Amino acid sequence: MFQDNEYIGFVTYTQGKRNRKIPFGIVSQSYKQKAIVTHYSRKIRKNLIAIEDKRYFSHLGIDIKSISRALYMNIKARRIIQGGSTITQQLARNLFEDHSITFHRKIKEILYAISLERKHTKEEILDLYFNNIYWGKNLYGIRAASLYYFTKEPYLLSQQEQLLLLTILRGPNYYIKHSDLCMKRYNLLNEILFKKRIISKNVYQNNKMWTYNFEYNKLSIIPPSVIPYITESINNKKSSILTSLNFDLQNFINYTIEKSPYPISIIILQDGKIIGINSKYGIDYPLTFHSNIGSTLKPFLYTFYRENGVSKEETFNCITTINNQEWNVKEAELPSKSVLNIQEALLTSNNNAFINAANKIGMNNVLNFIASLLNKEENNIHPSSILGATSDGISLFELTKLYADFFLNNDDPFKNECKQLLCQIAKIKLRIDINNLFLKTGTTNGNKERFAILGNEKIVLGIMRQENSINDYSKDGSFINSIKNIARNIFSKKKMYTWM
Repeated sequence: MFQDNEYIGFVTYTQGKRNRKIPFGIVSQSYKQKAIVTHYSRKIRKNLIAIEDKRYFSHLGIDIKSISRALYMNIKARRIIQGGSTITQQLARNLFEDHSITFHRKIKEILYAISLERKHTKEEILDLYFNNIYWGKNLYGIRAASLYYFTKEPYLLSQQEQLLLLTILRGPNYYIKHSDLCMKRYNLLNEILFKKRIISKNVYQNNKMWTYNFEYNKLSIIPPSVIPYITESINNKKSSILTSLNFDLQNFINYTIEKSPYPISIIILQDGKIIGINSKYGIDYPLTFHSNIGSTLKPFLYTFYRENGVSKEETFNCITTINNQEWNVKEAELPSKSVLNIQEALLTSNNNAFINAANKIGMNNVLNFIASLLNKEENNIHPSSILGATSDGISLFELTKLYADFFLNNDDPFKNECKQLLCQIAKIKLRIDINNLFLKTGTTNGNKERFAILGNEKIVLGIMRQENSINDYSKDGSFINSIKNIARNIFSKKKMYTWM
């Protein structure tokens, strides 16, 4: 049983090629990317003290000599140009998150630093420091910084990488932008460590010859609510979670969402597991946002109708204003004839024919089937539910999983018959030749939400587009172009990567 706050600070890993585990995100309830540090080099602690606070083990939170020197320089300059902050003071400043350059803040920082020294040992303060210090880009703590800048855990950092992290510590965003100044400070710190005999001449020379390269491994913020859906295994000792997410697929999803001119959400399932997920509104959005699902419900109804005696030849009235429920049902596309059989109704996504077919086998029977399928109370299901409407809707994840559970690896003749029709829809709409690719689209809320469910014998992919920002009021609109691009990259033999 997962608790909401149980895994905050854990690092999530995706699975790459050759079972390589790649850091993907940090479990967090805020914008902060703060990862629990379980193990890091003792050398970086020693180097930090030599650079930032040489009297660390002898002071009680503040260094009077450093403060006196800073005070003299600040009075002389008539502004704050030096801080004289100890490691404990730097930690205090990060913990109470006040970075204003005022004397009031400085007094507050000093008092908090003294309080920290009374409550914790020097070793504990260092651990708190490396768990909380800010390293730019919303990164807090050495683990988040190490994973972002070098795509590796802190205990795997080279001496040069450790020194570079200490180099940018004083102003991470500034030094990242100015590589020349970053290298100048790096060499200065290298000199300081050598002159203080913290590092050997050999290490000093190796540091001088090293050319740095940040990897900028963008980490995702993973809300705790997502963890139950993507977890393969959990290592509590290392505060890490191996997910079911595929590295290449996840990168493709992230890129697609970032480049989309309108907000979209994508989720991909394989063998019932989520192997890719994200949204313009956050990675948890495909799991938490509920909506009506429009015509994406029709394949399930088609199968139910066929199982309950509706033949392929039997026709039903499909004209806009004629149905047995005596309410006007609009069609996105006017039919070319007055009646359609159930296969034609599915291929053209005709609403009236599906409603009239429901009357043949009993409206209550159909509504009970929908309630069971969507796991809803029967009093939440109404005749309009045949068109994909419910009182509280379902999530994109739930919709995609319905397709995965219903159609994949199934020998039911009616389900396979339905799937073949969905393959025809894919070829007609996408105009690409990908074997066994099925597709069903749906719109709801005046085209505000547009859905596409597509897949093959191995995976099912759900896409939701929202906020019709380009004023496209046609049935599928430019959404089809997005679906086509995604289908080519994921299902085509010439796809850009290998993920299976």
